[in-house]
Amino acid sequence: MCAIRWLAEHVYMPEKQRPWAGSAPPAAVYRFAPDWKEEHVLTHLANVRGILQADGYKGYAKLYAPELDGVPRLQEAACWAHVRRDFHDFWTSTKSEIAREALNRIGKFYDIERNINGRPADVRMAARQKLSQPKVAAFFAWSKQQLCLPGRTPVQKHSHAP
Repeated sequence: MCAIRWLAEHVYMPEKQRPWAGSAPPAAVYRFAPDWKEEHVLTHLANVRGILQADGYKGYAKLYAPELDGVPRLQEAACWAHVRRDFHDFWTSTKSEIAREALNRIGKFYDIERNINGRPADVRMAARQKLSQPKVAAFFAWSKQQLCLPGRTPVQKHSHAP
């Protein structure tokens, strides 16, 4: 499974959602656990359904797995900041052209978000569908092409490709 997952039909960048401009307030939950064992996450979120925006912690993976009916309990709303950070770190240390291209492409998502920040939710959603969704699709098509290159590209590294 690719570590770079994205809900293309629900382009979402929570770090740019202030002010929310919607009727429901934002929510964040922090729950203490004595260690990083996956069992804490699975127990705490056992009855949760819907969309989960969280970091890339591997303990969440089972929550996104399909249930017996083939539908996952939770859909992942992955964060571009986490994906971007890995490419940035790789580019900083190697000056990889592929990593630079990934950063440029991700930067275009941020440009769109800056332009719609503070707008009503329906306006943001329409802009994401019209402007971001094609760029996200192009990013993943480009990413798949990078997986076919010989050697170990940054995309291969971050997608857990063999």
